[in-house]
Amino acid sequence: MRGLFFLNASGHLPMPFVQALTAIGFRPVLLSGPQDVKVVDLAIQRTLDALAERGHGDVLLASHDGDFAPHVAALLDEPGRRVGLIGFRELMSTALTELTAAGLELHDLEDDVRAFTVALPRVRVIPIEAFDPWVLLE
Repeated sequence: MRGLFFLNASGHLPMPFVQALTAIGFRPVLLSGPQDVKVVDLAIQRTLDALAERGHGDVLLASHDGDFAPHVAALLDEPGRRVGLIGFRELMSTALTELTAAGLELHDLEDDVRAFTVALPRVRVIPIEAFDPWVLLE
């Protein structure tokens, strides 16, 4: 497994953050480019395309951005490959969430990953079977 974290380093480089990423096992990918180029988006798209071309390996993308949908869809074409999206469900682009029909797995940071020790003040639709009034009363 290789965790990549793409950062735009065209201006200020947050070295403490880069060091923290390295300390927890991520590989920071520091990018630069012209101001009118979304260097992080472009690098992620190219990486997703390279993974699709390679033809094997599971992929977990942390993003809400629908611009990645065609690249994620290409990954889903490989039989046996697991492809997941991690983020906040209510912020995920419908272009991405619609790919669940093709096998994309959605992982909510709060509900599935349990990345937080307290409930976040999120505004979202709650399925009635998951509704717990005690969460509101605490």
